[in-house]
Amino acid sequence: MNKKVDLKDIIQIGVITDSTEESNKVLETVLGWKHWGIWETTPGTGRYYYDAEEDFSCRMSFYSFGKIELEVIEPLRGRSCWRNYLSKTGGGIHHFLFNVHSASEAKKMFDSYGWTTEQQGMARPYGEKVIWAYADTEHDLDFTVEYTNRKEYPQVNPTVHPTVEGMFKTLIGVRILTEDMERVSKNYEEILGWNVEQGTDHTYGFDSLKIYLTQPREENEFYREYLAKKGAGPVSLVIKVEDIGKAKQHMLSCGIAKPVWEKGNNKAIYDLGLGYMVELVVSEE
Repeated sequence: MNKKVDLKDIIQIGVITDSTEESNKVLETVLGWKHWGIWETTPGTGRYYYDAEEDFSCRMSFYSFGKIELEVIEPLRGRSCWRNYLSKTGGGIHHFLFNVHSASEAKKMFDSYGWTTEQQGMARPYGEKVIWAYADTEHDLDFTVEYTNRKEYPQVNPTVHPTVEGMFKTLIGVRILTEDMERVSKNYEEILGWNVEQGTDHTYGFDSLKIYLTQPREENEFYREYLAKKGAGPVSLVIKVEDIGKAKQHMLSCGIAKPVWEKGNNKAIYDLGLGYMVELVVSEE
């Protein structure tokens, strides 16, 4: 890996939906999460879809978990990787956003692996020289990489947003399903420079998030069904809870979350109907 490109600083999980309004409603009703902001992009320049200028637009809402942000994106106008993903999967967890020291070095590295820039724009709230871009990494990594160069042009007084509160406030990770553990884990370790946490089975830990790479076993029918339905990729948000009995009672009482699987008093999985699942755990696995 290019030493100038740090792909360990994950600052955002990106979710694609056909309705931010509906997603926000479900997340607040089921998990008690309240977004700190919502807005639509305005017409402008400096946006590209592959190599062509494209004035795409979207509606976005944001949830803060301290160092990690959850972004919910609803494609509105124009061609975009968001719309492609929505058309292909019906929505779900799409990308991780990495904060890098150099946008040009990141692009150079991605180009060397044949990872085309799918989409790019200006991140003007962070300054006129800050960009965001999506790289076509899904085939090799089972998720899409988005990167931004906020480290290259850091804000003097960055805005601190209110974090979510309540029983489900501790978001600790994302599970990624794969059909080829050997190949994908090798790419994580050799290309991205990620290290498996000691004593774990393909868990990659960072300052504020864990990535659980999983190839479904025979007994994990629910994972295999998701894999067959949507293909490899991020499948669930992993949330640590203090009282799983109380958490499960709440999930059932809200009338939205569908129980998928549980393992005693240690783990329970629910489908929120948003294209991804929520895994409740009492420890960090």
